[in-house]
Parts: sequence; C-alpha cells; structure tokens
Amino acid sequence: MFIIIYFVIVAYRSEEVLKEQIENVKYYNPGCEVVLFNGGEDENFAKHLGVPICPYSRKLVYGKAAAFLYFTMRWLKEENIEFDYLVNLDPDMIFINYGFEEYVRTYMDGYDCMGGHMNILNTPHDTPHIQPTDDMWREWDYWKPFFNTEYFVRYLNPGQVYTKSILEKILQSTDLNVLEKMWSETKVHAIEEMIWPTLVMALGGKCRDYQFTYDYPLDQIRWRPYFSIAEILEKQKLSFFWVHPVTENVLLEYCKWHMNNERPL
Repeated sequence: MFIIIYFVIVAYRSEEVLKEQIENVKYYNPGCEVVLFNGGEDENFAKHLGVPICPYSRKLVYGKAAAFLYFTMRWLKEENIEFDYLVNLDPDMIFINYGFEEYVRTYMDGYDCMGGHMNILNTPHDTPHIQPTDDMWREWDYWKPFFNTEYFVRYLNPGQVYTKSILEKILQSTDLNVLEKMWSETKVHAIEEMIWPTLVMALGGKCRDYQFTYDYPLDQIRWRPYFSIAEILEKQKLSFFWVHPVTENVLLEYCKWHMNNERPL
C-alpha cells in the first residue's frame, strides 16, 4: 500500500546545510514530500530552495518549539493537502539508509503516533530525573486541566510520527488561544516533546515507541554527543534509518561525500 509522508524540517541553520539535508531526506525517502518551518529571524530564509514553507512560520525559542508542529498541521489542513503521516525533523539529523517509509507503513498500523524514548509518566518517580519531565511535574497543576489526564507522555523531539487523522482530531478539539498562551508562558524545557503525544492519548489515540530489529535501538537518537562520520558509517551498516544529532560539518561531509558516491547514475 502506497503512503504519503510529509516531513517538516524546522529550518534556521545555514541554507547550504538545509539544502543538503532536504536532498538527503528525499534521496532516502523517494516517495516523500518535504515542507519547512522557518524558525529563525530571516523571513526570506530558504525561499529559493524550491520547498514549501509554512506561512505561519515564526521565530522559535530554544526549548519552546511547540508552535512548529501545530501551525504545520493547521496549514496542511487548510490547504487540503493529502498525506498519511507527518514526521518532524530537527535540523541536526540525517538519513543514512532506505526503508523508513516502509517501516512507518508497517509499524504505524493501528497506531496514531510514534516517537523515540517514549515514556508515560504517572508520578515524578517513573523515570530518571531529566529537566523536561522535572519541569513538567513542577507545572503539572497548570497543565493537568488542559490535558484532562492523570499522566503525560514524552518522546524525544526528532522523528515523531503522526497520522493525518489524529492531527485533524487535535485541531478540532484544541483551543489554540488557550494552548498558545500556555506554551508561551510555560517554563517547561522542551515542552514540544510532551504536548503532542499527551494530547494524542488524551483524545483516545494510541502511541508507541520506535521498534527496531537491530541491537541497541535507542543509540540512533540522543541529545549528546554528536555523531561522528565513523559512527554514522557504523550505524549505516546496522541498518539504522537516521541518526541525531550531527554537526553542520558532519552533515555536509556525509551528504556531499558518502551519499553522493552511492547515488545511481
């Protein structure tokens, strides 16, 4: 069954890096579409790259980037764009193997969203102490009435996958004025990692973690350290689809050297 995946890249790094990242995404996902959310200060950033840019783009503050997914899904809905899945990409990640489209088609069957390092938190003791979840517990009395749940869900941000149907459900049931006020005032770091998966489950949707067939599945996505070229080539041999994070120099080196050498004539 053919599926349409829209990748949204939060764009604010150099246009040279972004151009290579777009080509990288399309190379390893030949049936996909790519859109950009301009999260920087330059309103003309990336306009000549030939990729649609969400017209609701705005400057994003580090650690408070919830706006990009909401306004991207809203724009796709308003334009009646056909797609099956929306996947968010950070500017510091790259694909290194084919197969992600088929993976999404297979592992999203019966689910509404998927992400890396999924945690469902019912108490402050459910996971080791990390800043985003500790922050959320400190503000839980503020967020709990909005979600109307006894828990919240967290994914790492890169590579979250959402079905079109659950995004439309979120749009129909969410008061943007309330939500925008909350994500603007919150002191929760990386609030974007918790808002959307929690809303999915609050609306009766099913969330899942990434499932892999190779060893050390969580090692493709981490906060730090950055992946080196040597590590990327190692993960490529292990059939990883993508890795995060990479520096701008490593992304350029990989895309211009390794990927180009493998492109068919």
